[in-house]
Amino acid sequence: NHAVIFIVPSLLGVAARVHGCGGMDHHQMIQTTTFELQKMPAFQNTEGRDHLILSTDFKAEYIKYVDESRDALKHLIWAGLCTKPMSTMCYLTVPFAGVLPPENTTSEALLSQSFQEFSARPIDLYFKGQVDHREAYQSRRILANVIKNMNYSKGVVYASSSLVEDSVFKKSCPERIEDCVLPVFNHRAGHKCVKCNSNTPGPVFAYELSQSKFCFSIEGDNERTSRLHEAIRMGCIPIIIGDHIWDIGQPADFKVPWWNMTYHIPLNELNATSVKRILNSSEEEIEYKRRLLREFAPDVLWDAKGSRVANNVLLEAYYRCIEPLNFNSERFELFQKNDSLMWVHVQSALLALVIVLFVSAKCYFKRWRRMVSDNQ
Repeated sequence: NHAVIFIVPSLLGVAARVHGCGGMDHHQMIQTTTFELQKMPAFQNTEGRDHLILSTDFKAEYIKYVDESRDALKHLIWAGLCTKPMSTMCYLTVPFAGVLPPENTTSEALLSQSFQEFSARPIDLYFKGQVDHREAYQSRRILANVIKNMNYSKGVVYASSSLVEDSVFKKSCPERIEDCVLPVFNHRAGHKCVKCNSNTPGPVFAYELSQSKFCFSIEGDNERTSRLHEAIRMGCIPIIIGDHIWDIGQPADFKVPWWNMTYHIPLNELNATSVKRILNSSEEEIEYKRRLLREFAPDVLWDAKGSRVANNVLLEAYYRCIEPLNFNSERFELFQKNDSLMWVHVQSALLALVIVLFVSAKCYFKRWRRMVSDNQ
């Protein structure tokens, strides 16, 4: 009776990826979850408006295709990586988990590196992720060409993790990242790991991130990507490409200064000049962003020491989704039922405005008379 938020402990994304468990497929599992929720008085009281379900996997969106769940769960609070599966849901973004740091190190250690240690990382620009012919990957294809043709001779990695038959790139990357990053480069494209395919295991991917200074975070299947949080975890400064990610919001953006601790290139400004400008950032600017990444890592990383992510999710869910219910259920409904009462409030506000203007004018007139008398 005293609970403010109810958490629905359902692993929707995991269920979708393993196609269910316990003798049920993932559709049957969400149907069972829905059935059990509907029997609970707390769920019935608000139709689930104070019930939160969390999934950082875009595959969890399958619930909108299950008839029983689509109707019954349409008012849930959806805490996810991507956009909400149903428009009627209250939505907030949450951090993605992603790969963990390499063995024998931690995100705290990587984020706390000195500027000299950070500058010694051999990879200046890094991205690995799916790059194929689908429309959603257009920005990744554009960036690949920008990097390919950029007159820059240091360590650059831009590779596709898509299957070779799906990838837009036809050559394979070197098995060892050192083979194309650590040598002294000239301006020939063959000396960069750019526009190639690499099916990189998780531990290798984590190591490469930890050896990178700037890491691209580019929209793909969805507006947001795990690359953003993986970069922060490895102490790599994110370069966010695109605009849609800002439209849906970032995790805990009520307190985390995302614009200040990352770089951002809008799609209409995606060119070699914009990328080089970031590479040529001053030590002062780089250290400022790295300091913010260290400070706010507990707000954006589930596994950081002293992580505040769970608290942030609950706080944001309350203030964004729960607290407005009190207004809607009491004052707003009262206004809807009694138009005259609404006009009383409007008239009161107008009267207060007139009084403020009158007092301000009176004070101004007194000040003007005092100035005139002083001049005389």
